Amino acid sequence: MLKRVLIFFGIIILLTLLSVFYPYLTGEKTINPVEYERETAFVTRVIDGDTLVYEINNISYTCCLLDIDNKEV
Repeated sequence: MLKRVLIFFGIIILLTLLSVFYPYLTGEKTINPVEYERETAFVTRVIDGDTLVYEINNISYTCCLLDIDNKEV
């Protein structure tokens, strides 16, 4: 009987800790919030569905977007 009560309280404590730290585990909240400086960019060319060329301060950069699966049909 004592073993079942300890397991029950252990599960309750585990669920409580999970509910407290869930936003941090999923990335909805961060411990140290990061502030990024925004920059305006001008897209000069789209190479294909997931690759583009853009300019910032007259310097060209190429960007390949991750997790974009663009297959030509």
